[in-house]
Amino acid sequence: MLDAYSATANIRLPSIFSEHMVLQAEMAVPAWGWADRNETLRVSIAGQIHKTQADSQGHGRVTLEPLPTGPYTSLVVQGTHRQTVHDVLIGDSIKNGYAPYVTESLQGKVNVAHLVAFGMIGKKDADAEAFCAKFKDSDYALIHYNDGLHSLPPRITDEQFGVGLTAMLKHLKTVTPRVIWATTTPAPDLANSLGPESQNEMIITRNAMSKQIAAKFNIPVNDLYELVIGDREQLQKFGNVHFTPEGSAKMGKQIAALILDALETK
Repeated sequence: MLDAYSATANIRLPSIFSEHMVLQAEMAVPAWGWADRNETLRVSIAGQIHKTQADSQGHGRVTLEPLPTGPYTSLVVQGTHRQTVHDVLIGDSIKNGYAPYVTESLQGKVNVAHLVAFGMIGKKDADAEAFCAKFKDSDYALIHYNDGLHSLPPRITDEQFGVGLTAMLKHLKTVTPRVIWATTTPAPDLANSLGPESQNEMIITRNAMSKQIAAKFNIPVNDLYELVIGDREQLQKFGNVHFTPEGSAKMGKQIAALILDALETK
């Protein structure tokens, strides 16, 4: 946060609000930034309009209403000056299901920001460093991270996965020493089988690799795969990588419990 402001300060957004970002679909998403003290701000995206007033320190915040998955759009913040973030994609993920349960479980205890950042594993070290640098202008006490199904072959090879995850975990720990890595959940085929026609064998392989890499950085692992595999037919949708409300709730509550425990442990 800036300590001083001019009478005509430009609107400033955290670096994570940048061109080509992805906002989580179908859930409320916080948006925040800085402007002049007590400045009236108008935030608009995909037909939504939200108004707020910056506080005495110039900090402003709104909560965007749930948006459907859709094409690229723009996020516009208008005050004395105007700030536009172009090419914002409204996306979907398994996190969409469990995120509300994480927020509910931590309400009044932890401020939670749900951010979508998939496909970073497999990038070069410099890309991971640049990505993680975006988070350093905000005071994050803990990061719970997973790349999910986006890092499976043929998109990313085993070698790329190993190099990329090592880079991401290394640089995430420069943002905060408290990082939790989560394993990828089961991926059944259309017949709801975890057999040869599914990608599940590769998920098991990648989860094992990720545990070894996380251990090198002393990063705890939230094993979501093991959490749901025993009750998969009840917790996961039929022939689908996504989850029933019961499955999302179970994952969300475990994530919240691990986050709270990590924050309370000195």
